[in-house]
Amino acid sequence: MYEVVLVDDEEIFLEYMQQAIDWPAYDCRICASHTNGLKALEYIITNRPDIVFLDINIPNMDGIEVCEKIRAAGLDTSIVITTAHDEFSFAYKAIKMDIVDYMLKPFTTQELEDVLQKVLKRLPSKDFSFHSSETAKPKKMKEQWLLQQIEYYIAAHYTETDLTIGKIAEALRFENSYLRRIYKRATGITITQKIEMLRIQQAKELLESGSYSNREIAERVGYSDQYYFSKRFKQLCQDTPTDYRKKN
Repeated sequence: MYEVVLVDDEEIFLEYMQQAIDWPAYDCRICASHTNGLKALEYIITNRPDIVFLDINIPNMDGIEVCEKIRAAGLDTSIVITTAHDEFSFAYKAIKMDIVDYMLKPFTTQELEDVLQKVLKRLPSKDFSFHSSETAKPKKMKEQWLLQQIEYYIAAHYTETDLTIGKIAEALRFENSYLRRIYKRATGITITQKIEMLRIQQAKELLESGSYSNREIAERVGYSDQYYFSKRFKQLCQDTPTDYRKKN
């Protein structure tokens, strides 16, 4: 997947960028977002992402200077400038630094998609033909593969008390929101519900064995709090763990 970095001094705009389009559908992954020009530059130089969406007005080092230093470092990263100021001088400087495009904020989802497609057509080793029947089958296969990977990861880690959707997304290198959407659409339940279903099923088996206390079972199936475990067990099974043990 192509690595994308977002840089903007407004957290709310970074969030908009992350959610505005389905990045993985374009074979892209947002690997980092920054509100600080200097930190953004350090990350870009070290990690060499494929694409950077870069706001001009950012603290510590403005976007134009970040562009200059990226090019001075010899990186051919595709850069898209974003700014709320419609000034020709900015655009002129951007063109001189081989910027792919220049976007005036606020821009629409469609405008963002159009620019992203323009960027991707410049990148090597991929022939992009978006929104056509030719891409439907590979996209479906990718989603099926991803669904399988989510299931495998949950099965291997559901007993860990710190398991979260964010942790799964980081391990699989996909966006959190994309994982949630793909999984819910394919299974009809959320990832969180799946994790809890496995935990409760395992708890039932341990309760039926009669070998462990409620506290031990809670820890073994991924609950750090015995009382929360008992509460959730009753909500989902209509019995407390103790009552379930007696009946079974």
